[in-house]
Amino acid sequence: MFNLQVLGGLVWCAFVQMMIPSVGGMPERASGMVRVIEATKGSGYVVISGGNIAGVAHLIPKEPSTLETTQKA
Repeated sequence: MFNLQVLGGLVWCAFVQMMIPSVGGMPERASGMVRVIEATKGSGYVVISGGNIAGVAHLIPKEPSTLETTQKA
C-alpha cells in the first residue's frame, strides 16, 4: 500500500494482482474458501483505492512449476 497527496488530501492506494474466482465462485467444502485463478488477459495488475478493499486481503503464494534441488558434495 502507498499513499498519494491529491488536492491537499491523502489517498491510500494498493498495487494488486486481480484474480478471478474459479468454479463459479463456490467455496470449497473443506475450507469454506473460494479458489481463485490468475486473469488470462493482460497482466492483471492494477492500482486500486485502499477503500475498495473489503474484508481481509490475502497473499496467495504461487506454487512453483518446477522444483529444483541441488546437492552439495
